[in-house]
Amino acid sequence: MYNKINNPDKVLLAYLGRKKLVQSFNDRKWYGPKLPNDHAIALFGSVGESNYLHNVNFGREAYESHHTYHYLTDLMWFRNNPDLIQPSFLILGLVMRIINVPEVEFVELGTSLHAAAEKFNNVNNLLGVGPNLRHIGIEPSTWLAEIAQVLHPDLDLKIFESWQDVPPSSLPRFSFSSGVANYAFADTDELGSWLRQSRFSIIRERFCIDQELSDFIMGKRFVYFNLTHLISLLSNYHISVLSLVESSQIFDQPKDGIFIDAILCFHDLSPDELEIFNSSLQMVNPPNEPIHFNTYPPMTLTPNILNLDIDITTLSRMPLQKKYLRKAVRGKFFDYNNLLEEHLVQIHKIYGVIRPLKFMERLRSGVIRPLKFIERLRSLAKSKIRYLKSLLKI
Repeated sequence: MYNKINNPDKVLLAYLGRKKLVQSFNDRKWYGPKLPNDHAIALFGSVGESNYLHNVNFGREAYESHHTYHYLTDLMWFRNNPDLIQPSFLILGLVMRIINVPEVEFVELGTSLHAAAEKFNNVNNLLGVGPNLRHIGIEPSTWLAEIAQVLHPDLDLKIFESWQDVPPSSLPRFSFSSGVANYAFADTDELGSWLRQSRFSIIRERFCIDQELSDFIMGKRFVYFNLTHLISLLSNYHISVLSLVESSQIFDQPKDGIFIDAILCFHDLSPDELEIFNSSLQMVNPPNEPIHFNTYPPMTLTPNILNLDIDITTLSRMPLQKKYLRKAVRGKFFDYNNLLEEHLVQIHKIYGVIRPLKFMERLRSGVIRPLKFIERLRSLAKSKIRYLKSLLKI
C-alpha cells in the first residue's frame, strides 16, 4: 500500500517559492547593506571550433560555485594524503600542545568547507594526539556551511554567520584566517577586536603599512588594513611576520603606499613557552627552505619564527616595486589568455602531442596558434562582456 501524492504541482510551486525567498535573503546577506556596483561572475562555456556560453552565474551563486570546487579540492588533497602538512597548522598544533591544557578552541574565519579538520588530522599523524579540539567556523554562506557539516558528520562543528555571533569561551582560543579578514571586517579596529579574543592567531591578509583603504571586489567590501595602527591596538601581543610579499594590485592604490600580503602571528606566549616551541620545531625537523604547498606567501619554518616581533621601520624600507597605477586593474578581468595557454599545454601533454616547454615557447612566440583559440577568445570575451553589461545595465 503506497501513500498518495496530493497536489504535486502545488507542492512543487510551494517549494520553488520558498527557494526563491531563501535565495533572495541569502543574496542580501552575502552582499551586505550597500547596493553593489560590481558583481561576481562565473562563466561556463566552450571555446574552440565553436564558441558558446552554456551558463552564467552572478553574485553569491558565482562565488559559491567556484569556492565549492576550490575548497573541496583543497580538502580532498589533505584527506587523501595524510602526510601533507600545512606549516600554519603545524605551528598551531605545536603551540596547542605546549600550553598543556586538555581542551582548546579553534575558530576559523571563513570556514568554507572546513578543510582545517583534515589539516589538523595530518598534524596529529605527525605529532600524535593533542588536546581535545573544539571546532568553530565563521561562514556567511549557508551553502558552504551546510556542505562543511555534511563532510564532517562526527566533528560537532559549530558554524556562525558572523564573528560577532561567536560566544565567549573559557577555553584558550586559537584563530585562523586566510584572505577572509579583508572582507569580514569594516576596518582595522574591528580586526583588532577579533584578534584580542584569542590567545594565538595566524592570519594571512593584505595590509598597507601606514594607511587604511577600502573598495569593493565582486560586490563585497574589501579593506586594506593599516598595519601600524593594528600593531598599536595589540601592543600586549607578540606580532611575528611568518611570511610576506609585496601585494599585487586589486583596486586603485595610491603610489605613496606600501602594500604587503603577509602571514602574521599574534600571540602571548611566555619566554619559557617560546623556548619549548623552538625546541619542538627543531625536533620535528621541517625542511629549512620555503614551503609553497597550500601556503602563500611561501613560509620558511625557522626555529625562531615566533620570536621576532614585527618591525615597521624595517618593513617601510623594503625594496618594493610599488607598481601601482591608477585604473590599472579595471578591464583586465576577462583577459585570461595566459590561463588558456596553460590549459592548451596540459591538454596537448595529456594526448602526447607536444613537449610542453617547447610548445609554450612556440605558442607565445606566435609560431603556432592552435585553432586560433586566443583570437577567438578575445572576441568572445568582448561580446559576452557587452551582453552581460546590458543585462546588468552598467
